[in-house]
Amino acid sequence: MHNLYFGRRKLAEVVPDDRWSGMWRVKLPNGQLSDMVNLTRAKDAAMALARKVEPKLLGGGRQTKSLKWKQTKRAHGAATDVFSARML
Repeated sequence: MHNLYFGRRKLAEVVPDDRWSGMWRVKLPNGQLSDMVNLTRAKDAAMALARKVEPKLLGGGRQTKSLKWKQTKRAHGAATDVFSARML
């Protein structure tokens, strides 16, 4: 699992998919999960979501150097709610 932090505040998580190895999902603080993507795309999406959700915290996106990734072991019991990042 990869966690995106701004200082000590966790903004998003990138978690491995339960079924498909090599595929990842972005987990938001409210527990929703994104569609499956590769790790690079999941990290990019997590950073984009963090910039949209926390624009004041991130100074309108100017402080992205303050965002840090930390890798941790995966916890048991992943959330089951899934949201789609695709526009219909």
